[in-house]
Amino acid sequence: MTTIVDPAGTPQVINRDQATSVYEVTAAGTTGGTATALTVYSTVNVVIVTSDQNGRGVKLPAAQDGDYIEAHNVSDFTMKIYDPSGTEVGWSGTKRFQARYLSGSWRHLHQ
Repeated sequence: MTTIVDPAGTPQVINRDQATSVYEVTAAGTTGGTATALTVYSTVNVVIVTSDQNGRGVKLPAAQDGDYIEAHNVSDFTMKIYDPSGTEVGWSGTKRFQARYLSGSWRHLHQ
């Protein structure tokens, strides 16, 4: 079990198993080519994202069917989300971004 703090400052418990990875990155760049690349470490990936200014980004990785990424933007700045090709697929201010990899591409679930 791991506890993280959501954007509102409330502790949230994440029940982890061996198929879940939790890690932190800093968003960077303002294009798909310069955004921070996320990594798939397991089937379920929970990413805590920080940023130092609006418009910084993260890029979804190449993946396998069924892989899942949930990115929590814990900064006060907006964040861009890019697919592996560098195409912008979403914004996340102080929200979370959820995507599952199905049939060869990332499917946006929630923002």
